[in-house]
Parts: sequence; C-alpha cells; structure tokens
Amino acid sequence: MYRCLTSMPSRCITPRTVAVRIYAAEAMKARDVTGGILDPADIIFSRSNDYGRTWQTVTRIGSRNATVLNDDNDGQRAKGLDEDVVNGQALVRLSVDESGNIGLIWYDTRRDPVGRRLELYVTISKDGGESFLPNFRLSDRSFNSDLVKFTEPTKADNFYLGDFLGLAFGDENAYAAWTNVGSNSQDVWVSRFRIDTPPAPANDRF
Repeated sequence: MYRCLTSMPSRCITPRTVAVRIYAAEAMKARDVTGGILDPADIIFSRSNDYGRTWQTVTRIGSRNATVLNDDNDGQRAKGLDEDVVNGQALVRLSVDESGNIGLIWYDTRRDPVGRRLELYVTISKDGGESFLPNFRLSDRSFNSDLVKFTEPTKADNFYLGDFLGLAFGDENAYAAWTNVGSNSQDVWVSRFRIDTPPAPANDRF
C-alpha cells in the first residue's frame, strides 16, 4: 500500500514502475564436455530486464544471432570444429551512458597467428543489448606485453600489464584508456570516438 507521508498532499508523488536493466560481461574460456579448452576466451554478455531474476545471453551482431560479442568466430562459441576461429580476448570493460547506449572494450589477439600480440577492440549497442555493431579495432598497432618490463621497488623485474581498462561516455562521445607497449615502456593510451558514428570495422573480421 502507498501512503503519502507529509502533511502537504501537493508534495506527494504518485509512485510509478521504472524498468531497470542490468548488464554484465566477462571473458570466459570455451570448454568441451570433458573440460578441455576449445577457445582461450570469449566475451560473454548478459542482460536482465527484471532486476536480475532472469538473464538473456543471446544477442545479435549485425543481422546474425550471437552468443558471444567477439565476432572473430561469427559471434559463436567454439565447438571443436575444424572451421572454428579461436583467439584470446581479455579484460573486458563495459560502460552505459544516460541514453542507454552500451559500449564494451577488450584486448584481442585475433590478428596474431600465434596469439601473443594484443590490440584493443570495441563493440557498441544502441538498443539496450538486443544487438551490437560489428567489432572494430580502436588501437592503431598491436603490441606484445611480454617484451616490456618495469622494475618494482624491490628491484625485481615485473612484466605485469595490468588488469583494468577504462571506458566512459559523455556528450555522445566514448573515451577509452588502455595500457600499450611502445618505446620499451608501458604507457597509458587514450582514444575518443563518436557513439553515433563509430569507426567502421575492417572488411573482414580478422
């Protein structure tokens, strides 16, 4: 029951139901029924429209149904088939703006045949996670984090790249920050792109 807790009824506001959406994303390995690894990692995305009571994981990338957001394997989890395309994705970061646009960024190895060199990939949803744009690359070069180290206060070498990416929206722009390797050091790189006109994906997904 709703009761107005004030002596001035004009200040009462009639309650209304507000739809609350929850989004979650994580990079997860694809495994077969025996627990063997089929794919180093995929970007798994879920959305809930009922306060987390139920979740949907199937979306679309372009016009295709997809179960993962990285489209190197057409948005599908690996099944152990010869035609599967398997690459590593890691450290996904999700952000939502006041208009409900969703953005995700992550490290991706799809352009390196041996899976060592990283690049930053992005996808955007403009309809609450029902569909996403094809992945596009935000970084302009790949890098191998194993080639650069830093010195800890104890003088020990450390090759740790970090475990956090930055993504924020503002005024129809997206701002991404990540650790890149160049000039024999680890540096923080920042890039900006428009949400309404994001960069185009490559003419293939690799």
